[in-house]
Amino acid sequence: MGRPARSAFGRLIVSAGTPIAVSIASAGIPAEDAGEEDAADDAKLAEANPVAADAASTDPRSTMDSDLIIRGVTDIHDPLALFPTRDSLKNARGPETAVLDLGRILVHGALLSVLASLVLMAAVTFNPRFALKDLPEDIRQSVPPLTRRETLQALIFFLPFMALVVGIPLLSALGLEAEGAADVSLGGLFVHILGVLFVFFVVDLVVLDWLIYCTITPKRLVITGTEGMAGYKDYAHHLRGHARGAVWLAIVALVLAAIVRMIR
Repeated sequence: MGRPARSAFGRLIVSAGTPIAVSIASAGIPAEDAGEEDAADDAKLAEANPVAADAASTDPRSTMDSDLIIRGVTDIHDPLALFPTRDSLKNARGPETAVLDLGRILVHGALLSVLASLVLMAAVTFNPRFALKDLPEDIRQSVPPLTRRETLQALIFFLPFMALVVGIPLLSALGLEAEGAADVSLGGLFVHILGVLFVFFVVDLVVLDWLIYCTITPKRLVITGTEGMAGYKDYAHHLRGHARGAVWLAIVALVLAAIVRMIR
């Protein structure tokens, strides 16, 4: 029985299992020329090795390979379809998972804590009044509010501080998705970002507020005219402030998690 026309090179490519065969077939030689070349190749094979030629003529895989080429020509019209797309790679990564990378959370949370704390300490060292809104009521009532000039100066420190608070957790979550074997769920991203922020949240309360402000109380951080006031030793005030801030912490984490999902 006759076999569908194929060139020797086409048979080699198909038997190797490579998708290039589809491209070669789609740009292939006319059936008449291919048939003549195929017959010539078979004659040479028969002269060189009659046993191998007989095996090739009865091998059912030959017909299957030809069918694969024919189907490839009819099914694939766009050459770019041979290459993986971003969506196909993403789908191949597997189902969404909730990943808790405690090591990454602690490392990136510590990085955020160090950098953000340095910015905050630089701000209140430059002008202790920058911390006025976060101090107890008795201190706030004893000094005038921030002037317009002081408010503008505070922005010099506030902007890089916010860039750190937003940027480090965001980049940490993006790295978590990039290295994962599957897409991280929105809940997983939320927990991860919240964990990074919470590390700084605790450092801000325990180290900056309780240790430095309430326990040590450096003279450089005391606002002029408020020396010796009880508000500087009010541990509960800072705890209550952080309890209220926990709500905003969760909101920020949820927004950043949604942004990561949209980006990825």
